[in-house]
Amino acid sequence: MPITREDIARMAGVSRSTVSRVINGDTHVSNCTQHKVQENIHRTNFQPNMAARGVPLLPELVAEGDYSDISGYLAMQRLLPQQPDAVFAASDAMALAAIRAIQEAGLCAPEDIAVLGFDAIPAAATSRPPLTTIRQPILRTASLAAETLIDLIEHPDPQPQRIVLLMELGIRASC
Repeated sequence: MPITREDIARMAGVSRSTVSRVINGDTHVSNCTQHKVQENIHRTNFQPNMAARGVPLLPELVAEGDYSDISGYLAMQRLLPQQPDAVFAASDAMALAAIRAIQEAGLCAPEDIAVLGFDAIPAAATSRPPLTTIRQPILRTASLAAETLIDLIEHPDPQPQRIVLLMELGIRASC
């Protein structure tokens, strides 16, 4: 029977998601932990599944919600049997509730499941663990919306435009 990521995690005394982070070169893993994982990978001649690195979209790993905390909690409960390594929630409220569901299942974020939110709400900074989140440029978005509306009023037959706004990743302890 081939060695699995779970076997490496058990031998190294870390979570499956930590093994994945080491395999994928994540720099947010301590040198000591990286060494333990890599030592066990080398000792067992473990070969990571290359298809898993492409991360195809699997319907069983998608749980829709409505941006509310309760939908995040219920979505995480549906995902827990799939044992995901990480979850990206459509809002911080959903992500914080997902962490609560993870903890109630006896698991830990980020050790067992990394969690990423979206919105950068104030509660994200003070949650346990503090939530990694994506910040939107709200003021810039509002300003561009107003400018676009004025432009549409002044020029009723506009050419289609593509406007790209950069988001900011706020790395905290949940990932």
